[in-house]
Amino acid sequence: MRRTISAVPFGVYQGESVYLYTIENIHHSKLKVLSYAATWYDFEVQVDRQPHSLVLHFDNLADYIETPYQVGKTVGRVAGRIGNATFSLNGQTYHLPPNNGRHLLHGGNHGLQTHNFRARFDPDGDTVTLTTTLASADDGFPGDLTVTL
Repeated sequence: MRRTISAVPFGVYQGESVYLYTIENIHHSKLKVLSYAATWYDFEVQVDRQPHSLVLHFDNLADYIETPYQVGKTVGRVAGRIGNATFSLNGQTYHLPPNNGRHLLHGGNHGLQTHNFRARFDPDGDTVTLTTTLASADDGFPGDLTVTL
C-alpha cells in the first residue's frame, strides 16, 4: 500500500463545506486535518494492529466552533495577546478590535481560527495544502495576508 489522501465532508461553516483530510502511510499511520481553521484533528498510529489516537479532538464541527479554546486550530495573525489591542509599526499606530477584555487574543474575531481554508491535494500524494486570506478590512491589521499551510 502506498500513501493515500482522502477527503470527507465534516460539516458546514458559514455556508461552506468543511472537509476532513486524512493522509495515510504504508504503516497505517494517519494524519488528519480539517479545512476549518486548518485544524490538526488527529494523528493515529497502529498499536497491536489497533488504531491509537495521539491527539485530543472533537468528533463534530459544532464543538470546534463553540469551544472558547483553540483546540488544534491554527491561530493568527498573532498567537497570544496584543495589549490594549494596539501596536505600532513603522511609526504608525494600529488600533484593533479587542476580543479578550481590552486586549486582542490570537488575531481577534477574524483570525485564522475563524476561517475555512481552501485545500489542494493529490489523492496519491503525501501533502494537503490549505490556503486562506486575512483581509485588512476585516481584522484591522495593516495589509492583506494570504496564508498557506
